[in-house]
Amino acid sequence: EVFLGYEKYLAARRHAGRAAAFQRLVPRRLRAAVVAGARRSLGPERRLLDRLTMSPGEVAASFYHQVAPQFLSSMFAPDGPIRREPDSIDGAVRAFDAAPPHRDFLGRMSYMDLKTFLVTLLMKQDKMTMAAGVEARVPFLDHELVEYGYRVPTGLKIDGTTQKKILKDIGMQYFSREHLHRPKLGFPVPVETWFQVPATQQRLSDVLLDPSTLRRGLFQRDSVESQLRASAASGGRESSANYFIWNLINFELWLRQFVDGAGRAPSRARPAIVRRV
Repeated sequence: EVFLGYEKYLAARRHAGRAAAFQRLVPRRLRAAVVAGARRSLGPERRLLDRLTMSPGEVAASFYHQVAPQFLSSMFAPDGPIRREPDSIDGAVRAFDAAPPHRDFLGRMSYMDLKTFLVTLLMKQDKMTMAAGVEARVPFLDHELVEYGYRVPTGLKIDGTTQKKILKDIGMQYFSREHLHRPKLGFPVPVETWFQVPATQQRLSDVLLDPSTLRRGLFQRDSVESQLRASAASGGRESSANYFIWNLINFELWLRQFVDGAGRAPSRARPAIVRRV
């Protein structure tokens, strides 16, 4: 986040630029109609269409969403105990707008990440990685390094499509080019690979459409079914649907163990997913 090392920064800058161009060319009173027409032609899931009428801060904050906002608004059961705040990204937008003056778009987005997303991520990631003796982000968290890194101009962090450029330039003194420019290997859960297994898709459906799950009244059945269909139709490659389902099934299994079971380990443990061998 300090050195702009994620693809989302390139995508966010690109989308923010297109949104600004759209807003310059299309009068405010016509924007909603133009976007609606584009949805009819291109399909409702095009995320760029969501962003064409957004402010720069809203574009940056929208990259937190793994599921389209228009879907989230219909996800929760209307009479259930869960409510989605309509202004849930306002805190991120305020952080973006509060960035130090004269920062460009990516400088503001980096500041927003430092003030919002990283606050909870570092707490969780640091505990999990250190429990396994892994130094994840900790070497880069010295406050003087973070403060200096934030002041480095964006042009020294991203050059074209080369990200973390200043780190790579320093690293060239110590490592080979092949080592520094190899594909990034992160630590994501391989949800897409798991979801390509038909038995996994069946297991997901069994859990999320189980009568005991539906009786909770937390989510709209139609919304859950639509995401299950989207994931299955894509062969497990629809990332937006996959991550929504992944979060939902983990939440349901957590409820079963720690609410229904009052914290006791389940007597008949069954895997939530089936791994491809």
